[in-house]
Amino acid sequence: MKTIKKYIDFFYWMICDSLLRYRNKVLLVSFADFVGVSMQVAALWVLLQYIFHLESGKPINILDYSIVARDSFQVFFVFTTVAFFLLLLSAWLIFYSDVQKIKLRVLFERFCSQRAFLAYEKKSFFLFLATEKLKNTGISKIAIGDARYYSRALFMVFNLLKPVCYLVIAVPAMLYISTRLTFILGAVVLISLFFQYLVSKNAAKQSVLLENYNMRSNLEKKQLISFLDACSLSNEADSKDRVKDKIKLFFSSRTIVNRYKTLEERLKGAPQSSFISNVLMAFGIFIILIVLIRQSLFIEPQWASTIAFLISLKISLSQLGAINRILTGINRFYPQISRYRRFICFNFNDSDTGIDD
Repeated sequence: MKTIKKYIDFFYWMICDSLLRYRNKVLLVSFADFVGVSMQVAALWVLLQYIFHLESGKPINILDYSIVARDSFQVFFVFTTVAFFLLLLSAWLIFYSDVQKIKLRVLFERFCSQRAFLAYEKKSFFLFLATEKLKNTGISKIAIGDARYYSRALFMVFNLLKPVCYLVIAVPAMLYISTRLTFILGAVVLISLFFQYLVSKNAAKQSVLLENYNMRSNLEKKQLISFLDACSLSNEADSKDRVKDKIKLFFSSRTIVNRYKTLEERLKGAPQSSFISNVLMAFGIFIILIVLIRQSLFIEPQWASTIAFLISLKISLSQLGAINRILTGINRFYPQISRYRRFICFNFNDSDTGIDD
């Protein structure tokens, strides 16, 4: 419970410090994303309506005219043209949104670097390092490296907007088609969230370990490079053998071996998150096959509704998987962002950044 509270506090600070700082631009990007996604869904709805009228044979009533979809190529042309232009408009809006996200990411990275340099004072910086028990950490590591990771995390938070928009549209559609089935799938999703939490927690842990091993391995790398430089100037006959032995010893040292093992564990976060999403997808489709397909085969044919529910489920689970992968990715930057946060809070009050926006 303590860990969850710590994460909530961390994400709350991050949102207030980044998203709320540029609230107007964030609202514009969010609106463009939402409308772009809505246009895609509207195009899909138009095509599903055409499929429904083809399946049922019911006429399409427009003003005083009644047209049977099966008998008119003009109806087919109108439906597909409307869908085409909706998708074109959606593509432009999503492109515009993505470009604005990149601009905002660069703007925020610049702001974070500037704020960290303004917070730098040699005496207080060394006091901060002593308080944090940090070694081999310079201001450039925080003001450039950590600021870059922070801006990347902001960009990833922006990338949450699109899948959330899809979920906002797809989940009500599923509830409309089959409330009971949607709640059953919701229970399966809640169970999967526990495993996603474990994956995200492990990603943050491995990031902390990897940073520690990187700092420790840098000293060994410097020693190896100094040895290689000395050997390159030496004319001794056995220098090549000594170089090979030294390099072999370097890569077999405990620090380097543990670093690569930790890196592997850290990179496993994304496929582990995808695996959970794929298992969830398998459960979802299996439940649909049992309930809706069985109903369409043996009780009452509802193939249009079944197709619509399958599409909504596919969209929902795919976007939920995307959200989980993004959150896992943000957790990988937790050590750097957390250190940056402590440094800024160590020098500034929450309301004082030292910079005019």
